[in-house]
Amino acid sequence: MAESQSALPKALITALIRGERQIAQEDISRVVAHMAKAPFASRPIRVAPELQGKEYLGQQLGRTAPSYFAHLAKRVLLDRQWRYGTTVEEYFNDLRSAIRHPGTHIAAFVSHGVYRVGALKPQHCPRGAARG
Repeated sequence: MAESQSALPKALITALIRGERQIAQEDISRVVAHMAKAPFASRPIRVAPELQGKEYLGQQLGRTAPSYFAHLAKRVLLDRQWRYGTTVEEYFNDLRSAIRHPGTHIAAFVSHGVYRVGALKPQHCPRGAARG
C-alpha cells in the first residue's frame, strides 16, 4: 500500500535525521511544503506562569491551553513579536508565510525521542514575503 502524502515528508525527515539519506533541494522543498500545510498542535500544554490568569482574545489563560493558543499568547503578551489583538488565523498565516520565506532556515532534529522539524526566520526578513 502506498504511503499517504503526509507520511512521505515524515519518512523523509526521519531518514534525513538518521543520516540514511543525503539532502537534496527537492527534499527541502517537500519538507517546506509539508510544514506550510501542517496543522498547528492543539494538544493542551502548560501556559507560562506569568500568563496564567491573563486574558487574550476574550479567553482567560489557565494552567494549560491548546498549544497554538498558548504559543500565540506568549508571542503577543510576553515576547511582543506580534501586535496585541493578533488572531489565531493571522498568527497561522504569518507562520506559514515565514516558513515559505527564502531566508528561513529549516532544521530537523530529535527532541525527547521525537523527530521534529523547525523553521527559523531571521528578523531582517520582511514579514509576509513568500518562498517562490
